[in-house]
Amino acid sequence: MPNSVIFRKNHKWQILWSDFGIFAIVAGLTYWSRQRSFTEMMMYYGIPYLLVNSHLIHITFLQHTDVTLPHYSDKVWTFPRGALSTIDRTFYWFVGTYMVHGLCETHVAHHICSKIPHYHAWEASEALKKFLGPHYHRSDENMLVSLWKSHRECRFIEDDVDVAFYKNHHGFAHRAGIMVSPPDSGVELSS
Repeated sequence: MPNSVIFRKNHKWQILWSDFGIFAIVAGLTYWSRQRSFTEMMMYYGIPYLLVNSHLIHITFLQHTDVTLPHYSDKVWTFPRGALSTIDRTFYWFVGTYMVHGLCETHVAHHICSKIPHYHAWEASEALKKFLGPHYHRSDENMLVSLWKSHRECRFIEDDVDVAFYKNHHGFAHRAGIMVSPPDSGVELSS
């Protein structure tokens, strides 16, 4: 609905074209299913679609979910803090580097500036590592291991604190958030 409160008025035609595109795809898939078979459509389109999107969800979840990533209340949240609340990971050895253009390996740079083309994201990531120092987050752990750990250790975040970290089902967080003056990332570096 282009008149929804979440959209600006100047996006009306983009939203309508997007709606039309979704309608056209659903109509095409319905036509394919009726002309050939639902099974054929699912084998050639549906299952690959679900596999690709499950990988994207897996990647996105792990880029934003880790026991080391701080989360900020509305009172202290800023764009830089929010942008740095992500982590670079290694996506299945060479697959991430060569097949998905460093989607996981350069995600922090993407949060800082989403207009950096993938072929310069590596340089930007290296510069950010040097500039951010201990505020840069990276994991070389296997992503399936990371998924299991995040599922087990990242259960909830407290609402009543300014800098929070995920807690496990026992209520234990691997880090504690602090606020110092002048405000920084909010991450305790001594632990």
